[in-house]
Amino acid sequence: MAKKFRVSRSTLYAWKNQLLGPEAPAMIKREKRALYSELEELERQREALQRDIRKLQIEH
Repeated sequence: MAKKFRVSRSTLYAWKNQLLGPEAPAMIKREKRALYSELEELERQREALQRDIRKLQIEH
């Protein structure tokens, strides 16, 4: 990201701290865990739907 905007990494982290505060990494980790669990649930739903599609195709 720093390379993309042609700034140093320290500048990028300073901006992050100004915008999100120093507690941002902890919040981001919690959000990632929540997203990961949501992703797992969506994957289970996708698999169930694929099974239903196969079953319906066979019935058809």
